[in-house]
Amino acid sequence: MYAETSNEKREGVTFMKLMRFIAFLLLAGVTLTAAAGKPEPVETLRRDALAKMRAFVESRPQSPASEQAERILAQEAADPDPNRWIGETIRFGRSVLRENPPQSNRDEIRRAALLILDAPLSVEDTDPAAPPGFSQTWRETINSIYQPVCDEMLDEILKTRVASGVRIWKVYNMGFIVKTPNHAWGFDVRSGNTITRKFTPDQLAKLVKILDVLFLSHNHADHVGADLVREMVRAGKTVVRPTDDTVSELNGDPHLRNLYGRFGKTVKVDGLLVRAFPGYQEIPNREVPCCVYAVTADGITVAHNGDNQNPQPYELLEKARIKPDVMLVNSWSGFAPCLKAGKPKLALIGHEHELKHKVSGRDPWATVFKRITDAGLATPIRVIDCGESVSYSNK
Repeated sequence: MYAETSNEKREGVTFMKLMRFIAFLLLAGVTLTAAAGKPEPVETLRRDALAKMRAFVESRPQSPASEQAERILAQEAADPDPNRWIGETIRFGRSVLRENPPQSNRDEIRRAALLILDAPLSVEDTDPAAPPGFSQTWRETINSIYQPVCDEMLDEILKTRVASGVRIWKVYNMGFIVKTPNHAWGFDVRSGNTITRKFTPDQLAKLVKILDVLFLSHNHADHVGADLVREMVRAGKTVVRPTDDTVSELNGDPHLRNLYGRFGKTVKVDGLLVRAFPGYQEIPNREVPCCVYAVTADGITVAHNGDNQNPQPYELLEKARIKPDVMLVNSWSGFAPCLKAGKPKLALIGHEHELKHKVSGRDPWATVFKRITDAGLATPIRVIDCGESVSYSNK
């Protein structure tokens, strides 16, 4: 009788794991080698942004937003500037979003605004063909626009009282703040400090005041705001992480909790009912532990999938018959299996335009919209920018 060697067993497990992962990617509607974006010269991006603004004007003549766009276009025609367009296009896109909030049933104009934002947010700031000083100008411009956005968002969260249901704000990347009538918590809240801006001391103080608990999905710099974690534990507030390797410099602090191995078992964390499903993100030669969280408070369940690429958490979620009201899902790692398993009433997309990444690793809005269309899901999916929020009621 033939007996497998230990090497053969390991190879068999590895092969089955690989086949399972490929099946997951096919279900997710992504390819193994697909890059999120393609670096374009700065001048090409400038022309693309201006062309989209012209199209915006042509499709919405005589609207206040079109009048603003026409002024920008006229200025660029009379006095082209290789740097000025960055701020002008971002401010324009943001102003359109402000006038047309996520639940205003104005999806078409919001989409147009987000597609205009694609160009300035798709800059490779190391482009050798860019004008002298462009890299610093680009960073300073991003910072000057999005810092006030963060300030306004935090002030809004502090003053907002949620009477029923839930309200969710997008901070940056996969960072969200969730507020119910009696609780507030955050997932992967960070500032984007690796390339653009840092939380100010005032912003950190407000975040600590807002959050009862902070959840970290996995140990990657674009998901962990170490500055916020330090302030949370210093204030005696709980930070939930997968394992000891996340913010390891704080190991031993009693306010850190590891939940990676719980396999969906309900755990009480400061008044919240938390289920953590163990997944991982694939990187070369390594699987990084990543929690898929389902958090319940005040009769509302909100799930967050970090950068998970493992199908098992979604299988466990479905087996446990957990039906999140809202799911916060990653744009690139395959949100279709997650939403098919969870069947939420509402989904919000995250991880677009992570400016820490090179352009080849960023998801532009155009790619996100295409993935949503290709997925063909019944779940309503909202696409929002930093500082915007969405409300949901299960009544």
